[in-house]
Amino acid sequence: MAAARGLLAAARSGLRRGAEQPGIELPKTKPVVFVAGDDWRARRLIRAALGSDALDVVDVGRVDHALGALRARRPAVVVVDERGHAGNGLELAREVKRAPHLASTRVVVLGEVVDAFLAAVPPAPAA
Repeated sequence: MAAARGLLAAARSGLRRGAEQPGIELPKTKPVVFVAGDDWRARRLIRAALGSDALDVVDVGRVDHALGALRARRPAVVVVDERGHAGNGLELAREVKRAPHLASTRVVVLGEVVDAFLAAVPPAPAA
């Protein structure tokens, strides 16, 4: 989580510095952050950690669904839980880096550290 927050803080800082340069304007929309992974609890935890009025955090679901979402929308950051079975998070990171239209997209790959966070989070109350 700290890595993801640090990356987003750096991205915001870069946007502010860009605005100080002549001819560069800040985007009018919020930066989009995709959250992908097979475990819905991990995605919920990541969304909560990133939740902010300054970001548009989008849960794209499983890793194998993320590629389709990437074709429809260009995120500033992709946070992926690589522990999944329905797709490899590292392969998603490679695909993002290969795609020319996603050249500026940052990728944060989370692994077993997510298990420790999930163990500390109480289960959601039954509806």
